[in-house]
Amino acid sequence: DSVDTAGVLSRIIRQVSARRIRIKTFFSEFDSMRTGHCTASQFKRGLALCNFKLVTAADMTALCRRYFNSERDKVNYASFCADVDEAFTQTGLERNPTKTLDCAARTIALGPRHAK
Repeated sequence: DSVDTAGVLSRIIRQVSARRIRIKTFFSEFDSMRTGHCTASQFKRGLALCNFKLVTAADMTALCRRYFNSERDKVNYASFCADVDEAFTQTGLERNPTKTLDCAARTIALGPRHAK
């Protein structure tokens, strides 16, 4: 079973955008040292707390694999949150305030609200 992680991210971005969720808050309680990493089970629990529709256990496992940091033996939830948050803003805008937001996540967020 191969899970399309780009499709899973698209579904999550649409829901985060529609519900105006600050996704990082669901993971920060598992990261008292603020490293941006948590265990795979904590990452899945954070996703479950978000109460996303159409995101299965296999989808969560695929996301864990995609964002896994082998050096720390943990999931890099900060990178996941940054990818999702691109729908709202991009890093470095303070250095280039006239830059347009033209990333894929922004296009997904502004697209149709129904999940496919």
